[in-house]
Amino acid sequence: MKKKITVFILMLIMTAIMAADAVAAPFVPTDPILPLSKVKPGMKAEIRTVLHGNKITPFSATLIGIVPRKTSPKNLILIRVDDKYVRANGGIAAGMSGSPVYVKGKLVGAIGYGWSFGDNNLGLVTPLRK
Repeated sequence: MKKKITVFILMLIMTAIMAADAVAAPFVPTDPILPLSKVKPGMKAEIRTVLHGNKITPFSATLIGIVPRKTSPKNLILIRVDDKYVRANGGIAAGMSGSPVYVKGKLVGAIGYGWSFGDNNLGLVTPLRK
């Protein structure tokens, strides 16, 4: 009987934790934002990620264009890595997901997708919703 009560209490605690996660406050950036409507092909971007250890390292990329979708998010931003070091070491990697992307010091979005079957120097940025 004690074991059933303990399991039930643990299930209640887990349910409460998951419910708290579901109502977490939305992300509100403190950096200035560049809205998707202002994003143009050819813009130079700075991506900030961790390449070694725990030091944030910026690297350069170029915005290629907007990729429309039928699902959410409705648009993604196609980028190409310009940084020679990142290109020589495999381009965009799975661990870079969530790395912020800036244009002229303004936050555009974050790395969301890369391709393991193609050119790893191309990736997709999930834009901020505004």
